[in-house]
Amino acid sequence: MKAVFALGALLLIGCGKDCPDAPCMSYVQINFSSILTEPGSYQFDVVADSEPMKCVLHIPAHTDDECDEALGLVRAEEKGAGGAGGASMDQDGILGIGVIGVYEQVSITVIHAEDELGSDSFEPEYQEEDSCGGCPFAEHELQVVLD
Repeated sequence: MKAVFALGALLLIGCGKDCPDAPCMSYVQINFSSILTEPGSYQFDVVADSEPMKCVLHIPAHTDDECDEALGLVRAEEKGAGGAGGASMDQDGILGIGVIGVYEQVSITVIHAEDELGSDSFEPEYQEEDSCGGCPFAEHELQVVLD
């Protein structure tokens, strides 16, 4: 499975042993408990320290997919043979969403075809990325309910 960020800004490009001056990005990564693969429109409503943000995406991906600047989706693409029962797979999915910045409170709601799949509000617990000069990041898992 190959994970792809729709907005590459969340990736810590250039981080490694020899990067004392390499740029890095502080962020909150929200991972979904299940990959979102059902075709159709998905809306992600995020509020970070009272700042509303929104992302609307489709499976399969559309040219009119759009996200606010501070949001980045983690998409998964899996192609080839070897799925359940040996069937061939052609799958596009959404693994999670990243929010650029450091926040005290984050809320998220995930909607698909007007049905709420999951919602949560949390205080991120930040860690520091040692290889990039200490930029804080946090991870949180959102329980999503799929039909």
